[in-house]
Order: sequence, then C-alpha cells, then structure tokens
Amino acid sequence: MDLLMKYLNAIKNIKKRRYLTLLPIFMISGSIWSYWVNWRPYYDFGVIKYILFYPIVHWLLILCVLCYPHANYWIQTTWLYNKIFGNLSFLNQTFFGFSRLLEIDKNTPDEYVTRETYLRGTDGRIYRSTYLAEARGGKRHKARNKQINYMAIFILKDIFIRYLIHAGIFMISPLLFLIAVPRLDKKGYLKSLENSKAHI
Repeated sequence: MDLLMKYLNAIKNIKKRRYLTLLPIFMISGSIWSYWVNWRPYYDFGVIKYILFYPIVHWLLILCVLCYPHANYWIQTTWLYNKIFGNLSFLNQTFFGFSRLLEIDKNTPDEYVTRETYLRGTDGRIYRSTYLAEARGGKRHKARNKQINYMAIFILKDIFIRYLIHAGIFMISPLLFLIAVPRLDKKGYLKSLENSKAHI
C-alpha cells in the first residue's frame, strides 16, 4: 500500500513543466490530430461524446505520457546513459561544439607559405606576384577537420541514437516507471522532479 501511494504521489507532485518536452508533445499532438480527422463517421454518435471518449480510446498513450518523465529521468541518471551522451544537454553540447569551431578559426596559429601567382595587368602584360597563404594540412586545417568530424559524429549520435532511445523509453515508460520511482526515491532524486513549496 505504501508503494502504491508512492507511485500516486510521484505523478501527483511532479512539476507539470516536465511534460513539456518534445516527445510527449509530439505523440499527443499526433494522436489528437488522427483522432479528430476520423470523427466524421461518428457524427451520429455526437461530437462531444466522441471527444470525451478520447482518453478511453488512447488510454495507453496517456499512461505513457504520465509515466515518461520519471522513466526518462531515471534512465538519464544511469552511468551507461551518461557515458554515451555525457551530462550536458544536446543544445549545450551543440553550442560548445560550434563555439570551439569558431575558436579554432580565430585563435589557432598556422604556418604560412609564400605562393606565386600570375596576373595580367591593364597594359596587357603578365606579372608574377607572391603572396602569403596557409599551408595545406597545417595546424589550423587539421584542428578544423578534427572538430568537424567530431561534430558530425556528435550530431549523428545525439539526433538519431538519443531520440531512438527516448522513443523506446516512451513506449515502455509504464514498466520503467514501476522501477524508476523506488530507485529515484532511494537515491534522493525524486524530490527534484516534484514541486517544492516555493513553487506552489
């Protein structure tokens, strides 16, 4: 009985902004759209009744949305998740990656070599000119290529793999919720998901 109350209180006391993440919003929006598009065959049944039946028809989706924040938060606190994706969010890591790329172009010294070119003057004659240019394969070039490769791997990993994992978490969130609440409570993480008195 105490465990059941712990589950109920976890859903009741959670900060409601925890539901305002991309995946739950996308899933609910998609289901509402598909449900609303198909209302016409049930016109005789009554539009109001049809709308009221939405939670009954999509009860499993609503249950997944209710359980998702706790399941998602618990997975994000595991060492394996942090080892793969790190502690920073996707947006923070993207910002630091691109700022590092700009810093390389601005601050990384490179070797310069003299090169020759031939220019045609206004008098029709061809003149030889020398100029300074970055050496191909110099320090800046190598650092830039290394950072671009890192960013490409990072974006592939974070956009595709991270969201595939979160989609999997969402689909089995009711089962993960049963494990997550006791684990989060034991580690003391459950309170950070709940409303404090200052926010009531």
